[in-house]
Amino acid sequence: TFRLSLDWKASNSSHVVEVVFPNVRGFQLGNTGAANVLFYPHHAGERTEHPAKRYASDKYAGFWRAEVRKVDGVFRREINYCGLASMTWMYLQDDRQGLYIAQHDERFPVTGVRAETGGEEAPWMGFAFVKHCRIRPGERWRSGPAVLAAANEDWRWGARRYRRWIGPFLHKPEQAERMKRQYILSQCYNFKQIGRA
Repeated sequence: TFRLSLDWKASNSSHVVEVVFPNVRGFQLGNTGAANVLFYPHHAGERTEHPAKRYASDKYAGFWRAEVRKVDGVFRREINYCGLASMTWMYLQDDRQGLYIAQHDERFPVTGVRAETGGEEAPWMGFAFVKHCRIRPGERWRSGPAVLAAANEDWRWGARRYRRWIGPFLHKPEQAERMKRQYILSQCYNFKQIGRA
């Protein structure tokens, strides 16, 4: 776990409008990027096999608001929490190990959740969190805790780790005794686009 403290001592009236922290790159688990799987918090969560290849594909370039954009030779995907991103953690794994990266900021600010890669020819993965803030000259900004952890388990380890952190912030009403033996139906909406499901 680590934090960032930024003292903005500009001599002019310029403002900082975003802070990218943490910002780590160069990860590939195993011998090949093809063995990697990325768990990304797009809506309720998204599993992408061989993300270095997939993020460089036309499919992800045309993924509407969750699209991948090529910036200075890097394929970058960024969505905001709380918006298209439902959580502030990601998990990269292969068949033997995993990497958990998260922002555990108890203030819950709008945060860009970023995953990036060099593509199939340079199959490293990078991860960052972008804080949208305004820091004026003479002001100090402090981040919430960032977490980077390795595990010899799959994505469920990351889910448990995040749940342990966020659990105390989620206040759930007590279930009424008369409802404890009831079942719930969750409706599935199959929206159609351009005549196809």
